[in-house]
Amino acid sequence: MKDYYQSKKSAYKLPKPIYAKIVKTIQSYDFYKCVVDAVNSRSETILRDFDSVNRATAEYYIENIDDALEKCVNEEYRNAVFEHTARNVAYDLLENKYGISASTMKRWTQRFVYGVAVNLGEDFPDYETAS
Repeated sequence: MKDYYQSKKSAYKLPKPIYAKIVKTIQSYDFYKCVVDAVNSRSETILRDFDSVNRATAEYYIENIDDALEKCVNEEYRNAVFEHTARNVAYDLLENKYGISASTMKRWTQRFVYGVAVNLGEDFPDYETAS
């Protein structure tokens, strides 16, 4: 089983397609930052109508990801969890870099992804699936 899938028994479980979607959203974090920077660097005279919409959308995702990281992951695990989830750095490399076990990172990663899903309103708490 791939290391980005969630464990079977957990209070932080999401349907597989939602979990995958949220992970992809988190992996887009750096892209969202670039969108905000690009729009902010434009002169007011050359801003297009959709630039402010794009910036607002990107800022929405950035804020929700940052909020979930802060609220759902203990401070000592945040960098490792974020690097794994957003930048797809392998657990074994992060184990060496941060001295945190893979099982601990997996547990906090699952909480983080769940937290982002809740922030974005995509946790679907009333629906059971065959995932």
